[in-house]
Amino acid sequence: MYEKCSIFVGNLAIFCTEKDIEAAFSPFGQILSISIKCDEETSKNLSYGFIKFASEISAHQAMKSLNGSLLCGRPLRIGRALKEKSKEKYPVANSKSAVLETSSIHVTYISYQINNLVSEESLRAIFSTFGDVLDASIKKSTVDDVGNCQSGYGFVHYSNSLKGIESAFEAARSLYDVQIDNVNYICKIS
Repeated sequence: MYEKCSIFVGNLAIFCTEKDIEAAFSPFGQILSISIKCDEETSKNLSYGFIKFASEISAHQAMKSLNGSLLCGRPLRIGRALKEKSKEKYPVANSKSAVLETSSIHVTYISYQINNLVSEESLRAIFSTFGDVLDASIKKSTVDDVGNCQSGYGFVHYSNSLKGIESAFEAARSLYDVQIDNVNYICKIS
C-alpha cells in the first residue's frame, strides 16, 4: 500500500540538505516533513530520503515534475513511498521505511588502472548495453595509490517493468565475476 502523500527521493548528493530539498519541492505544495536517511553507525548521508506533502496532488505533481531533474548536481530518482509493512514485498538495499520500485543491481568493483577510475558514468555505460538504466550511483570508492588500484561498490537501477527486470537479471548474470578494461566486477540483484 502506498503512502499517498509521501514520496521517495533517491540519488541525493551526500552534501544535500533538507533545506535544499525544501527549496526544490516546496513550489508543489505544503511540505509536512523531510527526512534524509543516514547510516545509524556513522551518521553518513545514505543518498536517499522521504518527503511528506499535505496533499496527494502535491506529492504526485512533485514526483512527475522533478524525477530526473538535478539537485546539488545529481539527477533525482523519485517514486511513491510504500508503507513500512509492505517492504518485504519489494525489498531494496538500505531502505528501512519505504522502497522505490526499481530493479536494482549491487555492483562491487576493483580497478587495477589508477588512470582509468570507475565512475557513475562508466557504470551507466557498461550497464546500458543490457537495457535502459534509470540510475547508476557509487556509494563508496577508495583509491589506493600504493597498490595502484580503486575499489568500491554502488548500485545500478533499471525500471520495474518486465523489460527492466529482464535487463537487470541479464546484466547481473553477464557481469558476475568478470573483468572489463582491467576492472573486476561482481554483480548481484539487490
